[in-house]
Amino acid sequence: MDVSARTLASLGYDEIRSALASRCRTEMGRERALNRAFLDSAEDIRQSFAQIDEARHLKNEPMTLPFGGLADIRMALDQSEKGAIVEPRELIAICQTLLAFERASEVLAERREKLPRLYEISQSIPVLSRLATRIDRSFEASGEISDRSSDSLREARERVRGIARRIKSRLDDLLRDEKFSSNLQEQYYSIRNDRYVVPVKSSHQREIDGIVHNASQSGQTLFVEPAELISIGNDLAIAQSIVFEEERKVLIELSTEVGREAVAIHNRIRSMARLDELEANAALADDLSATTPTLDVNEGVLQLRGLRHPRLVLKSGSSIVANDVELVN
Repeated sequence: MDVSARTLASLGYDEIRSALASRCRTEMGRERALNRAFLDSAEDIRQSFAQIDEARHLKNEPMTLPFGGLADIRMALDQSEKGAIVEPRELIAICQTLLAFERASEVLAERREKLPRLYEISQSIPVLSRLATRIDRSFEASGEISDRSSDSLREARERVRGIARRIKSRLDDLLRDEKFSSNLQEQYYSIRNDRYVVPVKSSHQREIDGIVHNASQSGQTLFVEPAELISIGNDLAIAQSIVFEEERKVLIELSTEVGREAVAIHNRIRSMARLDELEANAALADDLSATTPTLDVNEGVLQLRGLRHPRLVLKSGSSIVANDVELVN
């Protein structure tokens, strides 16, 4: 059956697709819903009915698959496949997507006998648990690269922390020294340009030997790195640069692993979009109080009982008057 675009527009098909897309929980599902084809073969229609019935059964348990709030990671996957470094937040989003699909697969595996079609969709792509676990353990909840991600990174950070403790200890001693502290605007130290500094009265600059890294807007305070801390401050800067390089190595390794699996992950996303769209179909069917029709193309008779246009139901709800339609070939 060839249905023209004009006919579909007259039937309000785009509005139905929009209603379906609004019930999807991922961008990938919404794109799939907005581009949903008009089915014109009996087998495709029967298969679609069966899948939606299974999605409605899952919804009525009640149970939903863990796809809500997932980011669109497709651009990051494309970048990794080309050898680019993927940013931490994008790697975390990739990990969340992989873990969500794995949990969805487990949910459907437990219901494989009742939901064989949904289970088949979830099992069409191999599990990527190792990659998901590797990314997951590489980041803290804050999004910072974790010490667990690399022994070299952990050792480099421990060196930074050790040097920083030495600097802070010496600064504490200086602040307790009355002769030294009398030259300060306030009794504290801070960081300027990645160096530890103290707030020196501009009129006392000659009393504190060191490097001026910044000044207050009024010019009355100079932020000075004491001379005796310059050497250890240099050690800290070198140690921090090593940390930066180790973090970069972690990102390169993770990005490379993601790039190797990019095709498989893209396939997972397509499967996830199918499941998301099917759940949206179930939600829309429930909102419409729809029932699954029986399709028998050999009878030559079309009987529709309690027929309502979905577009009208979405706009006016239960006030729509249903009609019966019967066509005989």
